[in-house]
Amino acid sequence: MLRTMSLDVERTLIGHQFVMNSVMDETGGLGVSCIVDNGVLPNHQNMEENEWKKPTKHDVLSCLAVSGRWVTMQHDLQLDPPDSEILHLKNASVCHLFPDALVLSCLHQDKLLHIMAAVMEKAAAGILRPHLMSVLPSSEVSPTLFPTMNRIVLKL
Repeated sequence: MLRTMSLDVERTLIGHQFVMNSVMDETGGLGVSCIVDNGVLPNHQNMEENEWKKPTKHDVLSCLAVSGRWVTMQHDLQLDPPDSEILHLKNASVCHLFPDALVLSCLHQDKLLHIMAAVMEKAAAGILRPHLMSVLPSSEVSPTLFPTMNRIVLKL
């Protein structure tokens, strides 16, 4: 289920084209500046087997705005020349998300510790409060809607 913020309309996802059309409608045809995914399908083959659980590479690239960023957790992502050309024309980039890499680098550990210390101080002082766009009843939220792979997701 996709709940749009501007129209407060609920839509049922029926396929990959519907997601792309919904994103482009919501953004006025501009696309989104950042997409974080949990993996993509390589092409339009075997779509029935996957039951539309993951978007295709082309759908993600079509939803990106100019100078957008695509963050993926798929370690074996390969872009074909037409997909690379779309990235080039949009001045977009692809980043690979490997959460454990934050712990491997001393520089990133230091940044992460400073961020976590600031978050904990603000939470203790009561300054940090969530910004709720809309609230869904728990009966409407399925665990497959927001796959986090048993990790906590924060947006600061």
